[in-house]
Amino acid sequence: MTVNVDLPDHIRTRCTELGDGVLYAVKTLARQLADDPRLGERAGRLGLYTATIDSDTFDACPPLIVRYAYGPPLLDVDRIEIRDIEATGPLPDAGDEQAPAAVPDPRMQQIAARQVTEARRRITSWLEQHAPATHAALLPGASTYEIAALEQSLGARVP
Repeated sequence: MTVNVDLPDHIRTRCTELGDGVLYAVKTLARQLADDPRLGERAGRLGLYTATIDSDTFDACPPLIVRYAYGPPLLDVDRIEIRDIEATGPLPDAGDEQAPAAVPDPRMQQIAARQVTEARRRITSWLEQHAPATHAALLPGASTYEIAALEQSLGARVP
């Protein structure tokens, strides 16, 4: 007797979230469950089961626990519905591919610099009026040379 295995849309979406190889692994498990619905272990209540997928078996797939319902009392006799998928280990790396670094837009950098400068001016103006002791304790901003030296020592750009 072959059983119909349902993969609802939310399960397909969850597979996509977990990685490229997950949907393939779950579909493979679904084919196995169609032939042997009691392949998994009973999970407490009658009709609920769990099955595991080993990450060594499928490329780009973390180890998984798949929860499914089979037959009565939850479903018809010849139906299985995969209800939940949970990664039990680390998600696979996307490989050595790295997203290309974003090229900064000079106009956006100018806008950001103006916003920071204006915010500092508003803060110092408020402190001067409402907290003169704190205003007097403020240090001057870093010079362009000091910022360049910091960036050189850090090996990174300071926004």
